[in-house]
Order: sequence, then C-alpha cells, then structure tokens
Amino acid sequence: MEIFINEDEFYNMLLMYRDRYSNLIKDEKVQYVSIFKNYLRKAGASLNHPHSQIVSISIIPPDIERELYISKQYYIENKRYLYDDIINEEIREKDRVINNSERFLTVVPRSTKYTGEIRILFKKSIRFENTCNEDIKELSKILKNLFSNLFKVNGNSPFNIFIHSHPKNIKSDYFNVHIHIIPRQHSFGGFELGTGLYVSSIEPKEIADKIKF
Repeated sequence: MEIFINEDEFYNMLLMYRDRYSNLIKDEKVQYVSIFKNYLRKAGASLNHPHSQIVSISIIPPDIERELYISKQYYIENKRYLYDDIINEEIREKDRVINNSERFLTVVPRSTKYTGEIRILFKKSIRFENTCNEDIKELSKILKNLFSNLFKVNGNSPFNIFIHSHPKNIKSDYFNVHIHIIPRQHSFGGFELGTGLYVSSIEPKEIADKIKF
C-alpha cells in the first residue's frame, strides 16, 4: 500500500499547502501556521481516511522558537548561517545523505530524538509562501521517491510529517524551512521518559543506505 500514487498527487498537495499557508499567515491574529500529517492511529491520526491538517495559531510554538534562537545565536557567534553549514557538512560527509538535489537535501540527522527521523532541508533561505512552482515540482519528486522507498523498507507503517516554516515577521536569513518525517515504529521507554535523553539503536548511515535514491 502507498499513500500517494504519483508525483502529481504530491505536487497538488504541496500547492494546496502553500496556498492555504499564504492565505492564513496574512490574518493579523495569526503568528504561525502548522502543516502536518498523521498516518495511522499509532501516529495520532483521528480519522481513517488519508488527510492532512493545517492549523493557524496566535503564538509561536516552543519548538519553532528554539530552532529560531539556535539559528540566530549560531549566526551571531560564527557569522555564518547554521543551515548552510549543516547542508555543506552533510554533503561533504555523505554518510547520512538520502538524496541531494538542486534545491533540497534529504538526510537522516546525525542525532535526533526520534529513531529513523528524516529531514528535508531547503537549500535556499526562503519563506514557504514564496516557494515557486519549480520548487514544488522538485519537492514532489523527492517525496514520491522517499515514501516509495520507506514503504518498501518499513511496510505500511505509521509516521508523522510536518513542515517547520517561518513565523510571521521573522527574518529568513538565518532560518531555513525544513520538513520532518518521523516513522513511528519505536516507542519511548522509561529511560527516555525519565531522563529526557533519547537512545537510537540504529546508526543514521544504516537508515540512509536503505532508502537513498
């Protein structure tokens, strides 16, 4: 079973994401727009049929604030952009790279809370609402290939996917839009819940090697 059949479905979905995001972020009461998809009950899906959710909220979520703060502090201290350095390092080391295309880099992060997490990094600093159709077209191809490989390796497994985009009125120079894809095959145990420290028994390179394209 596959969630989407072809690139066109991904393309139309991403166009919808961008258009709804562009509309909602203009509301004067909205500070952030969250776009996400939960697949299967274990990932928190509340309905059986495939669907995405787009939620506009009047605050900046803590996770986004933290990413913004780290990115800004990195620039202040190093006079370089964090996401540029991450992208250049991953490309140089190669081990964790799933796909390196013109506009995006798809990787398994060196360290992450969630075993098997994948991130798609936008190479250029751009607000999500300003992505062009060529960006969307390239991203739809990546998602098609990525999920085809994930389903071959993991089967019909639950996952979450969400976009971390810019809050309203935040400069884009030091922050890049990126997409988190989190397979939900593993649960947290007492160690993780009791300490706030997270353990992965699988090397990022091993995950990347299985699904790279």
